[in-house]
Amino acid sequence: MSESCSTPFHVVPFGTGGVSDAALCPPALPTQQEFFGAKNDAAALSFVLSQVMAFPHDAGCRWLWVQDRETIRLKGRPFIHGLPRELTTGLVHVAAPCAKDALFALEEGLRCRDFAFVL
Repeated sequence: MSESCSTPFHVVPFGTGGVSDAALCPPALPTQQEFFGAKNDAAALSFVLSQVMAFPHDAGCRWLWVQDRETIRLKGRPFIHGLPRELTTGLVHVAAPCAKDALFALEEGLRCRDFAFVL
């Protein structure tokens, strides 16, 4: 594998036969990405957690998971035992009463340098 990435992402056209080592390198700088999933599907969350595990981070890193009351009602709270072992100790869960408060908690979490990532 390559020692370092020169750019955060590389585009590999469909049908070129393979992905280079450089395309597999995670971004060197912090990034902000948004993912949205259907209300009855956990695929988006699973994808996000798989991407998080691809980035280098400490085993006990702190991370924030924000949910509003309606999301908790529809999808439930995080199941700690279903998370990867590296992520079980650092979870900070916020149960906001409404979407407005959830957005505020997300914004404050993004400002906090102690969180490795925010969901």
